[in-house]
Amino acid sequence: MRKNRILINLSMLFTASAAITAYAVNGNTPSAASMPDTPDMMSIGSLMPDDDMMHQGILLDGDSLKQAGLESKIQKAADLYKHLKWLKYENQPETEVYTTALDCYSVCVDAMKLAAKNSPDMDRCKSILRDINKDLEAGAFHYSSAGDNDRLTKFAQAYVDTHMMDAFKGEDFPLTSVYPSIVYCAASGAYNVKDYDRAIGYFDRYISTGEDKSREQIYMFLGQACINTGKYDRAITAMSDALVLYPDNYNMMLIGIQGCIDGGHPELLQTFLDKALAMKPLDEQLLNIQGKLHEDMQQYQKALDTYRKLEEIRPDNLGVARHIALCYYNLGVDFYNKSIYEEDDKIAKKYGRQSNTYFDAASMKLEEVVANDPTSLKYLKALAVSYGCLGNKEKFDNVNVRIRALGDNPIAEKSMPDLITANANDLPNFASSGKNAPSIGSKAPLYTDFAKSYVEKNLNAWAKKGEFETNDDYRKRVNETTLSQEYDRLSRKAQDEYLTAYGKKLRVTDFSLEPYDAENEVYMIKSSYGPIYLNIPRENSEAETFKANWKGVHFKNPSYYIKDNEVLISGITFVTPYGKEYSYSKTEGVTHYVPPIDIAGINIYTPDGSRPTVAPSTPTAFKPSDVDENIPYNNKPSKSTFAVIIANESYANVPRVEAALNDGETFSKYCNLTLGIPKENIRVYKDATLGKMLRAIADIRNVVKSVDGNADVIFYYAGHGMPDESTKDAFLLPVDGDAMVSESCISLGKLYSDLGDMGANSVMVFLDACFSGGNRSGGMLTAARGVAIKPKQTSPKGNMFTLSAASGQETAMPYKEKNHGLFTYYLLKKLQESKGNVTLKELSDYVIDNVRRQATIVNKKPQTPQVSTSGNMAVEWTKRKIRN
Repeated sequence: MRKNRILINLSMLFTASAAITAYAVNGNTPSAASMPDTPDMMSIGSLMPDDDMMHQGILLDGDSLKQAGLESKIQKAADLYKHLKWLKYENQPETEVYTTALDCYSVCVDAMKLAAKNSPDMDRCKSILRDINKDLEAGAFHYSSAGDNDRLTKFAQAYVDTHMMDAFKGEDFPLTSVYPSIVYCAASGAYNVKDYDRAIGYFDRYISTGEDKSREQIYMFLGQACINTGKYDRAITAMSDALVLYPDNYNMMLIGIQGCIDGGHPELLQTFLDKALAMKPLDEQLLNIQGKLHEDMQQYQKALDTYRKLEEIRPDNLGVARHIALCYYNLGVDFYNKSIYEEDDKIAKKYGRQSNTYFDAASMKLEEVVANDPTSLKYLKALAVSYGCLGNKEKFDNVNVRIRALGDNPIAEKSMPDLITANANDLPNFASSGKNAPSIGSKAPLYTDFAKSYVEKNLNAWAKKGEFETNDDYRKRVNETTLSQEYDRLSRKAQDEYLTAYGKKLRVTDFSLEPYDAENEVYMIKSSYGPIYLNIPRENSEAETFKANWKGVHFKNPSYYIKDNEVLISGITFVTPYGKEYSYSKTEGVTHYVPPIDIAGINIYTPDGSRPTVAPSTPTAFKPSDVDENIPYNNKPSKSTFAVIIANESYANVPRVEAALNDGETFSKYCNLTLGIPKENIRVYKDATLGKMLRAIADIRNVVKSVDGNADVIFYYAGHGMPDESTKDAFLLPVDGDAMVSESCISLGKLYSDLGDMGANSVMVFLDACFSGGNRSGGMLTAARGVAIKPKQTSPKGNMFTLSAASGQETAMPYKEKNHGLFTYYLLKKLQESKGNVTLKELSDYVIDNVRRQATIVNKKPQTPQVSTSGNMAVEWTKRKIRN
C-alpha cells in the first residue's frame, strides 16, 4: 500500500551559518546551516572485490597484522601529540595547531578501535584525547569566526564525539556555556549531509544539556531524522514529549502523524490528529486521514461526518464519493447483521429499519460512483448487496448482469454481507505494525491459530510453580496424567472462548435450496458453514409453498460450533415473507479440535533441574467416519422416549478413554435424528464427575415420575468401568474417581436398581465399557493392578435390556480408524443401516457378530458383547424395536 506522505518544509524553520565567535563576543546563540527536509537517497550498487585482490598468493596472520597496525597508529598519535605541544609552545600559526590537533584526534580514534579494553594502549589514547579536547573546542571557535562551516563542523563533531565515546562513559569533561551551541553545529553538519543516525545522537546530546534556546527546532529535526531512518517509534515518542513543551507546534503534530502512519501505529494516531485538527479543522489532508482512521476503527458514522466535510470542500471528487458510499454501505451491513443475530423481535425490526435507511443512501451514492467508474467490481458488488438487502429484486438482478458481463461471479441472494474498504483485498487504510492486516470483512481468526495460542498460553500458566507450593504438592498437581487432562480441558474450552469472541463475526453465505426429500419431509439447504436440514411437512402443500417463496425467505439467529477444526452451523431460523418461521437446531454435543502444540515448550518446574518426559495422551482431530455422516432422519417424533448419555474421556487419575466424547456425541445425534427423540428429551453429560453422574440418575428418575411412568428410557455410557478387587463387583468410573477406591465410583448394581425401580415402561442400557480393570489402550487402569479381574455378573432390574461391550476379563477396545469405541461403532452402524427400524435382538446379534470378528482382526484380542434382560423385556426384546 502506498504510504500517506505528510509534507513538511523544515528548511524554512531556520537558516544561517554558525558563528560561535559571535556568541563569545555578543552572547548570542549561533545558528547552524539549514537542515532542509531531505529526499530519499539514491541506491548505490554493490562493491565487489577485484579478482586480483583475492589471489595474491600470500596470507598473513590476522592478529599479527592487527598488532602491527595498532603499534603504528599509537606511535603516529604520540608523534602528532608531541608535535602539537611543540607548535603551541613555539606559538606557531593557529591553523597549523588546529590541523595537527584534528589529525591527532583521528589517529587516536583509529588506534582505539584496535586496542583492547583497559589496555595500556587504550589508556594512552584516552589520555591524549582528554588533553587535546580543549584544542578541538578552540578550533571550532577559530573556523566559526573565519566563516569556514566545513571545518567548523569537523572540529565541533570531533569535540562532541569525544564526550560521547563509550570509552569515556561516566566521565565528565569540563564544559563551557557555549557547549550546547557546539553540539548544535555538529548536529547541523550531520543532518545536512543526510547522516541522520549521527545527527540523532547529537540531537539527543543537545536536549540532555537542558538548553532551551534552540530546543524546539532540535526536537523537530530529531523527529524528521527518525522518520528518515525508519525509527518511527522514536519519532512518535519524541514528538509526544516535545508537544508537552510546545503544544502549538503544528509541524511537530505532522511529524507525529507521519510516524504513526509509517510506523504502523494507528492506535496512537488520534492524539496527534486531535491536536492538528484543532488548529486547522478544514485541512483536507488531515480530514482525509481522520476519515480513514474512523473507517479502520469501524466508526462509520464518524467517518461519514468527516467525509461530508471533505465533500463540501471537494464536491466533485470521486475518491470522496467512494468513501461516503462505503460508509453508508458499511453502516447498512452493520445494522443488517445485527438484525439477524438479535433475538428480540422488536429490536431486530428496529435494526432492520436502520439498515434499510443506510442501504438506501448507499445505493444512491454507489450509483453515482459506478456511473463514473463503470468497471469497478468492488462498487458494483456493494451496489448489488445493497439492493439485495433492500429486497429490490429487479435492481439486484440488473447489477448482477453487469457483474457477470465483467467476468465475475454474481452476488448470492441470501448471505450475511461483509464490511469492505476502499482498498484492494479490503485491507485497512493504516496497517498495524507496518504489516498488511487481515481483511476487515474477516475479523475472526482461523480457529487453528486461536486454539493453539489459547492452549499454549493457559497450559504454561497452569504449569507454573506457585510461590507457596512445595515440590511434593507441585508434583501431585503437575504430572503426566494431570497435564493430559488439563490439555484436554483447555482444548475444549478454546472452542467456547472462540465462539463467544468471534461467533457474531462469522458470515453465513450462499444458501442453496436442494430438492425436497418427500420420504422424510426435509429440505437440505447448503451453506458456507455446512448443510442445514429443515423439517417442513408436505401436508397442506406447506413444503411447496416454502419452495415457491424461497427467494423472499430471510434468516436470523445463526449459531455455530466447531468440529474437526471446521466451523459449522448449529442453529438458524428461516422466516418466510408471510411470517412463518422454521428453525434448525443441531443436537447437543460436538467434538473438540485438539490443537497441535509442542509439549516440550511448556515450562515445567523440576527441583533437580532435569525435565521429565511429559507427553500427554492427547486426542487428535479425525475426519468423520462413515457413521458420523449420513445419519438417517426420522420425522416421526418419539416424545415419550428419554435418553441419558454419559461420555467420560478425560480422567484425573487414570488414562483417558480414546474417542469416548465422539461416541457420546454421535450416539446423541442418532437418538435425535434417527430414533426421533426430541432434543429436550436427551441429556448429554460429558466428562461427568461423581456428583454429575449421581445428578443424571436423579434427573431421569424425576422425569419418569413426572410422566407417571409413561416413558421409555435409553441409558448410554462410554468410559471406564472397574472391578472392586475384594468383592469383584462392577463399577462405572467418574472422571474424578479413584480406580482403587470404589466409594468414589458408581456401582453398576446400584445403577440397575435405580433405573429399574423408576417404573418406566422399559429401560434400554448400552455400556461401552468393561469391568476387568483394563482400558482401551490395552493397559491397566492402575499400575498397582497387573492382571485383569473377572467381575461378578450384574443382573438387570425391572423391565430392562442391557447390551454391554465385553464379557468377563475382556477389554472394551477402540476402533481407531473410525474414532469410536469398537462396540459403539457397530451399534451406530446398525442404526444407520436400518434407519432405526430394528429390533433389540437384531441390533444385538449384529453388534456381537461384528465386534467379535473385528476385535480379532484389528485389535488381536477377544471382545464379545453380551446381552442381559429382566422383567417384561426378557420376553419382548426379541421383537421390541429400539424406535417405538
